[in-house]
This record gives sequence, C-alpha cells and structure tokens, in this order.
Amino acid sequence: MSELITPLRGEPYHVAVVVPDLEAGMSHYGRLFGVAWGRPFRADLPVRLLGEVRTLTFGSVYSRGGAFRYELCEEIPGTIWTTGDGWHHLGYWSKDLAADSARLAAAGCPLAAMHEPDDGSGAMFAYHRGPQNSFIELVRPEAVRLPA
Repeated sequence: MSELITPLRGEPYHVAVVVPDLEAGMSHYGRLFGVAWGRPFRADLPVRLLGEVRTLTFGSVYSRGGAFRYELCEEIPGTIWTTGDGWHHLGYWSKDLAADSARLAAAGCPLAAMHEPDDGSGAMFAYHRGPQNSFIELVRPEAVRLPA
C-alpha cells in the first residue's frame, strides 16, 4: 500500500470561526456546539500581512477538553481575520513551521500572514490561503496552551 503524501505533515487540532464579539460568540457557539470555553487570550503580536509588518491585537478562545478543539477569533477589521460565511481556518500543529509553510505554498496555498516576532525567536504561526477563501493555520506546538 502506498503512503499518501501531502504538504500538511502535522496533526489537525482545531477549527476556527471569526466572530465580531468574543463574549457573545462564546455564548452562542458554546450553546451551539455544547462546549465550555477556556480563558480568553488577548495579546498584541507583530504580523506580516502583504509584505508589511503590523502589530495586531488578537483575541481568541479555545474550547475545553478533547484532542480536537473549536477556536473563536475576534474580528480584526482590515485583515484576514474578518467574519465571513463559514469556517475561517483549520489549524495544524507544525514542528517545522518554515518547511511546512514552504510545502503549502508550493502546493498552491499562498502565505497570507505570518507571526513575525522582533526578538528573532521564530514565528509561532502562519496562515495560508486555502480552498474557497478559507485558511490553513500552521502553529508551533509550544506556542499554544490548550485549556484542559
């Protein structure tokens, strides 16, 4: 039996929806999916978007428990993190963000945004444009602490 070769080498671990308001989204999607949420995360992070580095304020929250999670991301107008008609992105763990990102780009999923820390520590995440205007997020495992 031949092994399936894909540019995505990591494990999928979440699916995300962008919401205009995190608290309201937690209430709505918590009831809809039947999940409890961890503590919301908020941070200012430098991100490269269309060749320009901007510091963006991120707000997000993950569902609790299980290997696969739901994530809500607060909308950031004028970026790729805007509300839409469905799922925003599917998140994959990546032990080698640079190599996995290059593979996705070569497979026809161009880089849309990447964390760009100013301390040289290496990117924590990268977003690639996927099918039907969705995104694929690659995340270094040490960059995220999922709620129990």
